[in-house]
Amino acid sequence: MRTIPLALLAAGLAGAAGAQELNIYNWGNYTSPELIEKFEAASGVTVKVKYGNSGELAGTILGGGSDAMSVAVAIDGEIVHEAAVGARVPDTFQSVTPSDRFRIASISKVITAITALSLVEDGLIGLDEPVGQRAAFEAGILAASDRAVGVTVRQLLTHTTGFAQYESLFFRNQVGSCEEAAGVGLTRPMGGGGFRYSNMNSCVLGLVIENVTGKSYETVVYERLLTPLGISGMRLAPTYDPGPGEAAIRWSVDA
Repeated sequence: MRTIPLALLAAGLAGAAGAQELNIYNWGNYTSPELIEKFEAASGVTVKVKYGNSGELAGTILGGGSDAMSVAVAIDGEIVHEAAVGARVPDTFQSVTPSDRFRIASISKVITAITALSLVEDGLIGLDEPVGQRAAFEAGILAASDRAVGVTVRQLLTHTTGFAQYESLFFRNQVGSCEEAAGVGLTRPMGGGGFRYSNMNSCVLGLVIENVTGKSYETVVYERLLTPLGISGMRLAPTYDPGPGEAAIRWSVDA
């Protein structure tokens, strides 16, 4: 039997590998009966579409604290089902739509990691090569700390550099750019070499990518990862900057 890849872009669709039944919810004219029949014939899975009742899923997702969600199922690159519930802007009546873009937040770290490792694979930089000075140059820092100068790509990828978490620095508008944030992280005292999750690692790694390639982070990511995958609808945005057709995020910072 041919395998049909399903791209589940948000929670709410019931169905796992080996399941005999897949329940999907329809909040409008988004579901294609023809493609559902194609999926059923190829997979042997029965699809049940629940029309006109978004309450169950909306209650689960939005009741859990989310302001909006979007979901889609693709079969062989064709959208079979898509839907969206909630508000594009929190505490407003602006309804989110299936075409709205959502922030991927820390999933972007995976994009940064893959891009950096592609540079390692091509021999442009070493996995254990000290790269702190490269980042310092891009951030306009004249004198990074000795510990910061010695950080490696491997340490940045594994969050073992010793950088503090800096949650408030990134999420309470204390800096306006990655360069400004790096100016703090690369000059302040650092902790030991154990694991400590910090956005500073990805910020610094992004600057290293720019230094190695001589191009902007966004350009390199598109060239090395997104364009080869056929992805064209992503953009690099500051923390607080929802653009047209983008869902706003309600941020909460504890530290």
